[in-house]
Amino acid sequence: MMGFQHKKPNLELQCLIDFGKKYQWQMDLSTIITNQYDAIVLTTYEQKIEWVSKGFFKMTGYPASFAKGKRPTFLQGKDTSATTREYIRQQLALEKPFSASVINYRKDNSKYSCIIQLYPLKDANNKITHFLALEKEIAAIAE
Repeated sequence: MMGFQHKKPNLELQCLIDFGKKYQWQMDLSTIITNQYDAIVLTTYEQKIEWVSKGFFKMTGYPASFAKGKRPTFLQGKDTSATTREYIRQQLALEKPFSASVINYRKDNSKYSCIIQLYPLKDANNKITHFLALEKEIAAIAE
């Protein structure tokens, strides 16, 4: 288990609040960020990564510059459940918050299991502009 402790969570929260102002999100991000997480991933509505927290690199080994513009599915691999992938697609289509457990792969190709809490972020017109995912590693998976 990662157990990554955020020493300056207000900096990450401030970054997200700045995005929120830009896109006029109608959700109080500070209530979401109180949940435990190792990494935060912000994607566009089209599910392209726009921003990741510093914890993303610690959890996955991928720098923000590599992840930006990619879909989070780049972390999936041969042992990522097809059922879980389909569940995530269905839940995204419903445009409501949800959680899922998924097997992902780090840059060094080692597997880990994580819980993803995903929140759609809506603007003043109630249109989703982004998705915010809080990711918490459950366990590293030995080969």
